[in-house]
Amino acid sequence: MAKKKNLGFSLIEVVIAVAVLGLLITPILTQIVHTSNTSRKAKERQAAVENAEYITNFIQRTDKSELDKSSSDGVSDINITAKTHYDNVVCTLVDTDGVAIKTVKYNATVYKLDNVKLGPKSNEYERQAVLDDLNNNVLAAGYSILYDSSEYSDELKSGGYQLTNEGSIVKHYAADSSYPGLVKEIVCEARPDEYTTNDIYEYKNPNAVSLGFIQDLDSSKVAIIQGIASNFDAQVSDELFSQKMNRLQMVDEDGWKDQLGAEHNVFENDTSSVRLLYVSITAHKDGEDIDYYEVTCDACYYDKTTVASQSLEIKLKYNVFAKKFYTTKSPDIYLIYEPYVSDTAQQLYSFNDFIEIYNDEDTCDSKLYLIKPSKNQLSLSTNSTEYVEGGKFATLDNATIKPVNININAVLANGETVSTKNIIKTYTNIDIDYTQSGWTQFSVDSTVRGTAPDPTGLTTLKSMALPSSDYSVVDYPNDYDPSNNIDNRHLLKLEDDTNPADRLFTITVVLEPVDGSMDDVRYSAGKGVD
Repeated sequence: MAKKKNLGFSLIEVVIAVAVLGLLITPILTQIVHTSNTSRKAKERQAAVENAEYITNFIQRTDKSELDKSSSDGVSDINITAKTHYDNVVCTLVDTDGVAIKTVKYNATVYKLDNVKLGPKSNEYERQAVLDDLNNNVLAAGYSILYDSSEYSDELKSGGYQLTNEGSIVKHYAADSSYPGLVKEIVCEARPDEYTTNDIYEYKNPNAVSLGFIQDLDSSKVAIIQGIASNFDAQVSDELFSQKMNRLQMVDEDGWKDQLGAEHNVFENDTSSVRLLYVSITAHKDGEDIDYYEVTCDACYYDKTTVASQSLEIKLKYNVFAKKFYTTKSPDIYLIYEPYVSDTAQQLYSFNDFIEIYNDEDTCDSKLYLIKPSKNQLSLSTNSTEYVEGGKFATLDNATIKPVNININAVLANGETVSTKNIIKTYTNIDIDYTQSGWTQFSVDSTVRGTAPDPTGLTTLKSMALPSSDYSVVDYPNDYDPSNNIDNRHLLKLEDDTNPADRLFTITVVLEPVDGSMDDVRYSAGKGVD
């Protein structure tokens, strides 16, 4: 049987086969590479979006005052490296054709963050977060931002407008402009007529107006001091009478027996009985870091009486509030306040009431709210409602109703001066402008009126309140110089309080690749709203 010769493939056949194989496999490999790159970029973009969301969540739960201090405590991978604030940024409102409608101004703060590496190839991104109140000012102007991705036309896209993750259409200032990267133009629509013509729906920027008592009154975050008048003042009245009776029994037993059967207190004070409230807020540190904040309030009382021809001086001091706060910022203080009712028989307030305030440099951003309650001791007496009506506290001087003199002073530690120390401000719903018969409701310069307390006793009272001899009492700052528009007032009306840290902002987080291999990532959300 003859054998077949198997000579294999010729060179031409091999070349042809390789060429055919190359023609067949090249698009497959190209598709594989393209798919791989697409998948890598998708994963990298997703990582960038998630990082932007992570930054947004951090900013939403952090007070703006803490952000302004470049604080990122408790977050290891977010570090605020710089902060720039811009006032009165001009933004043009445009319609869906890009035609200008009107301009508004807004404020913005840009927080520069440290760079981060993301994605399978660990590409480096620059990061920044922007807080602005543009949306508030757009609403105040009678318009609303349009959130409709279907309106993102080719004309708007070619005109340099971008579509955000939330559906708004914006154009940004150039990087080399006065407002780098901030919103320059935004597509808007007019608000319905009922929202622009009806006062009920009139919108005001909440960052520029007082929200009254719309505050976070979580007792773990703010110090709420109450019950001084109802609890401690009443206790002091009983204690003063008890000490006077004890002294009377010692020196005049017959007089003491007579007093036991008397319907009213027959003791006559040599000077007006007075009260001083000492409020302190301090930071306690572990090295350079703040461990916790502490708020205390002491009520001090001074009374000088003649008992059976003998002088009796009584000094009492009670701690009415003491609490530690493990918060990221120093807490505000709400002091539910009523002047001292020294004459319980006639149900009258003292002519003078005293408040001393101490804070250190780490707590100067706190605020003291001096709040008049809706109900108080004298409002419960039908004969005394005239002394507490409205936002006033009044007393009786020679049959004339006059304001109680609420005297506020600042406390300084050794080395501090009132001209250089940052002293916390006091906001109150008590009528600061209340003036009658030459008396005013408040004084900040150690003024006393009416039957004044004994000068020595008042000095004793003020010293009683201080922690040690290293502290001193000075006038509370209340200067206003209209010539150069310097306003250093520290006693203010409640409606003057604006607290942007707890109001409404738009957050925009921007991640920009350093090598330019990917598109920028912009992620927007709200701060101060759900």
